[in-house]
Amino acid sequence: MKLPVKGVIVGVAAVGIAAAAFAQPLGNGWLLGAPDDATRFELIQDDAGGFGRAMFEASIRYERMYEAIVDGNLELAAHHWDTIEGSVSAGIVRRPGRAANVNAFLLDDVWDQVMAELESGDQARAEAAFMVARVSCMGCHQAEDVAYLNDQRMFTDLVFE
Repeated sequence: MKLPVKGVIVGVAAVGIAAAAFAQPLGNGWLLGAPDDATRFELIQDDAGGFGRAMFEASIRYERMYEAIVDGNLELAAHHWDTIEGSVSAGIVRRPGRAANVNAFLLDDVWDQVMAELESGDQARAEAAFMVARVSCMGCHQAEDVAYLNDQRMFTDLVFE
């Protein structure tokens, strides 16, 4: 099929216009459309969330950690415990006012203790370590005046006896 020269020129021009459009910030996006860097940083800070986002991530990993222990997959449980530390550390960056209790209840001693027990490969020690983590989390919630967080399935039903 032979294209007329005029059709080829129009096609090349259309491709050039589309490429030029993508070289610019797209539309009036939530970040690129902001008028200045200060506004962009505010938008990023709002999007990052506070400690609630960190706790939401940690709660998912906490439940998965329990399931991994039940399944006898202590390596996976240790992985989830490690990511919990990352989540709460990110939460401290976003809400430094929570650092004292998070450090006292979790990061200063309990985190290493629980990790060592998970890495031991011993099922009973891993189960006991989970219960230590549970008590630590619940104590921190109490210290932060959010004890109502302790009245949910992850703390009432996910236990080892």
